[in-house]
Amino acid sequence: MVFTMPAEKGEIIKISLFKLIRKILPSAVKSRLTQLYHSILLIKICDGWVMAVLDRAHIKCRKYSNKRVFLALRNGDKIPIVMGDLDAQRIAEIFGENVYTPSFLSKYWRNSKVVFDIGANKGIFTLYAARLFPHATIHAYEPNPNLFPRLQENILLNNLQNRCVLSNCAVWHKSDILHFMLGSPKNPGTGQIVRNRKEANDFREVPAIAFTETLQMYQEIDFIKMDIEGAEYDVILRTPCNYLRRIKFIALEYHEHADFNIHDLIGHLRSAHFSVTSRPRGSILYAWQNPGS
Repeated sequence: MVFTMPAEKGEIIKISLFKLIRKILPSAVKSRLTQLYHSILLIKICDGWVMAVLDRAHIKCRKYSNKRVFLALRNGDKIPIVMGDLDAQRIAEIFGENVYTPSFLSKYWRNSKVVFDIGANKGIFTLYAARLFPHATIHAYEPNPNLFPRLQENILLNNLQNRCVLSNCAVWHKSDILHFMLGSPKNPGTGQIVRNRKEANDFREVPAIAFTETLQMYQEIDFIKMDIEGAEYDVILRTPCNYLRRIKFIALEYHEHADFNIHDLIGHLRSAHFSVTSRPRGSILYAWQNPGS
């Protein structure tokens, strides 16, 4: 893990505790504890939480297997989930754990007005951002043709169409037509760009917009959440620093890559004057511009 900024004392203690637990406990035990933690969060988040908890705990119920269930969140949002499709897990992580909006860095992302959700999936973070940033315009990009209708549905269901701009395209280092491999039926969010059609059993051609083109839309972008299944290396590393400096805060989920790793991302972000730290659990980098840098 890489930390370039001292966190608050309570956050340092929590990080140290998480590291210790992860070293000591077997993987199966850690997985069960995470499920329990998420279940508690879902009880706090959802009005009708029973189905969400069953889904997150991977408790199979034949009657509801692969069925759509509507969740009503206590904040007023409505989110249809597919049982067994990891939707409840994402709700727990985004609305409960605040994985993209760590409180100890809140001074860098609070009051955001321009937000990009790159790799929006079904729009769970888009909904979260709309609540967290009530005066923001949110641009959501999702190339997967199977997921984009779900993104549209979630935005319409919560009457956010006037604040959210939805684009059924990938974000890439250049504008192009790409081969997009669809994710597994149980986890469609794992769909990703492939360089060679032979690498994919089930792919679609999807349009891509250059990241620099999206950044040119505004003089400053307050917040970017990016989860694009390995394409983050091509997008970030091939974007010139003068474009990256338009961004105030990035929450970037990073993945395994044959040619690059987390240190390449950190080095390039630092060269664009970002401070960078990482989440103690899970593969997320946080990068922010200090005022006046």
